[in-house]
Amino acid sequence: IHRDGTLKKVVMARPEEYVAADPDVVPMLRALRKQGKTVFLLTNSEWEYTQVMARTAFGVASDEEWLELFDHVVVHAKKPEYFDDDGSHPPAREIGGFGAKVLTGGSILDLETRVGSDGLEVLYVGDHIHARSEEHTSELQSQAYLVCRLLLEKKKQYEQHYNGKNHLYNTNPSAICYP
Repeated sequence: IHRDGTLKKVVMARPEEYVAADPDVVPMLRALRKQGKTVFLLTNSEWEYTQVMARTAFGVASDEEWLELFDHVVVHAKKPEYFDDDGSHPPAREIGGFGAKVLTGGSILDLETRVGSDGLEVLYVGDHIHARSEEHTSELQSQAYLVCRLLLEKKKQYEQHYNGKNHLYNTNPSAICYP
């Protein structure tokens, strides 16, 4: 159902039933860009699916509106292999009619060249453990964090239940995130 595209077709037909816009994400991305940070979206999904999901997740009507949040968008990345820096990947190609802003495929070396940074200057934030496996993290010289929204929400619920006392974790959210 996932590999043959059936699930994606169902989700794309009614994305608002599966994805809720997070009101904090757009201001955060804008703030990062305003601070001079290079922001990119890296996904294994195809361009068509990414367009629908991004419009829904960012609460905007057009691709131009969400694309302005990023310096680069890489679709069909094929993570975790995307992070192999052995030079074996075909180069990224421009797609979607947005020039070099929207790319398909390639590798981390392509992206590092385009943004003018190496791995030590990149903070990768993701929500997919397999796509950023320990083996690839150790090969790359980059920082990686796993987005642990559900764990953070459970931590908050637990603390509220126990009147603000933090019995499980220290109060630093990175303690339950993956560096």
